[in-house]
Amino acid sequence: MSLYRAWRPRVFADVIGQEPVVTTLRNAVRTNRVVHAYLFVGPRGTGKTTLARIMAKAVNCTGQTGDRPCGECGSCRAVDHGTFLDLIEIDAASNRGVDQMRELRERVALAPCQGRCKVYIIDEVHMLTGEAFNALLKTLEEPPGHVMFILATTNPEKVPDTIVSRCQRHDLRRVNQQDIVRRLEQVARGEGILAEPEALALVARRATGSLRDALGLLEQCSLDGQLTAERVRQLLDLLPEEAMAGIVDLLIQRAVGACLDEVNRLVGQGARPRSLAAQLLEYLRQLLVATIRHAATDVGGVEDSARRLVEQASRVTPAELVWWIAQVTEATNDRGPVPGIEQLPLELAMVRIVLGPEPAQAAAPLALAATPATARTAQPAPAVRTVDETPPAPEVRGPALPEQLRTLAGLSKNWNDHVLAPLRRVDRQAEGLLKACRPVALDDGQVILAARYEFHMRKLSHAEVLAQVEEVISRALGAPHRVVLCLEDEWQVRAQLSGLHLPPDVIQEISADPMVHQAVALGGVAAGWQAVPMTESIS
Repeated sequence: MSLYRAWRPRVFADVIGQEPVVTTLRNAVRTNRVVHAYLFVGPRGTGKTTLARIMAKAVNCTGQTGDRPCGECGSCRAVDHGTFLDLIEIDAASNRGVDQMRELRERVALAPCQGRCKVYIIDEVHMLTGEAFNALLKTLEEPPGHVMFILATTNPEKVPDTIVSRCQRHDLRRVNQQDIVRRLEQVARGEGILAEPEALALVARRATGSLRDALGLLEQCSLDGQLTAERVRQLLDLLPEEAMAGIVDLLIQRAVGACLDEVNRLVGQGARPRSLAAQLLEYLRQLLVATIRHAATDVGGVEDSARRLVEQASRVTPAELVWWIAQVTEATNDRGPVPGIEQLPLELAMVRIVLGPEPAQAAAPLALAATPATARTAQPAPAVRTVDETPPAPEVRGPALPEQLRTLAGLSKNWNDHVLAPLRRVDRQAEGLLKACRPVALDDGQVILAARYEFHMRKLSHAEVLAQVEEVISRALGAPHRVVLCLEDEWQVRAQLSGLHLPPDVIQEISADPMVHQAVALGGVAAGWQAVPMTESIS
């Protein structure tokens, strides 16, 4: 039998990390004020089904003394052994249809055959269909006196309000790491497992608040009766904290070459780049907390780790760490552009951290990321801006390109780092659309972007999206610029009619184009665009 089943709590006193809920349920049982329907809500592995079983034992317990359930009477033992006929557990993920709920409704009327109360536990109740919820609703509202319903879910938002309102709701929280470590120590002693404290701390941290996951990891990593930190790291793909601390030291020293060497060394030893980025992100979070609080917390009780965090925190500012975390977060969300060099996103993050903006300017690129992207659902059809419209100048914030790069060639060269990357932090969908465009002309206060397809041009021409694009481009160029959108085969005509100063080779290329001559000869922008056949596609 697996550890999490063998060490499953049998009575209320065995449940850890859920004291408020346990106290309420124990008082309800003791005072005979148990309701007919409960809803247990919480993350996976926090004890929802376990508490439901304990409640089923409590309402059917025949013990004469002490709290219920006693765990010793025939009913309690039958529930523990899975032979109690009046406890019916239903998995809503595989029994989610209306027919199953109608069958349940018919069986509810039958009296219990073994205990005082018939208990129905419906796990993952949010998986039921709408028709199934409707079939359950009337029975849940007025069940027979010998029936109790206990619903459990990890996603309460999907449970209809009509169902929730007929239940007494209890929210279970994630179990904190200290409680998990204490439980793991208890299980390890009971199973005869020799466990290192650091290994238990690593398991508890990896479980992320799920006691069931923690017991599963303990069993996975201790098959021969021993649990060491080294084995936990190997099986769970965890790197020593010293490795993360070494990378942070190199970042503090601005040693970009050494950072890249260290990343490649760890990847060469078998570390997965995404896992490496995630662990570095977790370490940076701890360092940020230590920097703000001037003390190390959440380090698993390891004194050396706490001392090292405090020392590093004295050499870095919160503003720098916010910038670092933003870059590493981007690396964890990127799956790598080319198979075989999956560490590239993390390497790029290192370079941006070391060679990026100064600490005083680090918060500027994040200002845009702090604002959620505006919802773009149910919007009217966009109107593509014409060249004679004069929009308000977008606000310019943050560092701009050097003066010598504020040209069309410089903008094109820095397009990915200074336009696409900042836009990605604001709206990944807009960044994906802008990837299908390129800057083709640049003049004072105006940039022409050529889109490959009409779809991309129309999506980008929405007012909210276009405003974001203009703000990012204006920030890169250091001055307000408005954006003009057109298709690839139209931009030369658009630029000629707009009076932009084009490079000599471009002027020579389009000088022989009869469409341009016709448009210009017909009297400027307004008359010219009427004579251009592609006008309909961009209007």
